[in-house]
Amino acid sequence: ASLIDRMKPEGLFLNTSRGFVLDEPALASFLRRNPAATAVLDVHDSEPIPPDSPLLALPNALLYPHLASRTAAAQSAMSWVVRDVARALGVGDPGTSPGV
Repeated sequence: ASLIDRMKPEGLFLNTSRGFVLDEPALASFLRRNPAATAVLDVHDSEPIPPDSPLLALPNALLYPHLASRTAAAQSAMSWVVRDVARALGVGDPGTSPGV
């Protein structure tokens, strides 16, 4: 059995990590069989959510457009990652202009 099928019938599934880690058709099947269960997804395998997604028609699937990355804290954290990657690649600090 899949991990999704091991959830309790009234379980809450929350994904804010990456969309590709989730088998969306399996989750949709679980939610159809267990109307007391809820899924809250802030990330999706395909973004934007395709109109033929099996999750769109389910009232117990709450789908959000990747809002977790829109907070001030998340934006700040991402800017540090970009800066560190740029430095590791030897392109300097992307927050400064050349010749400054």
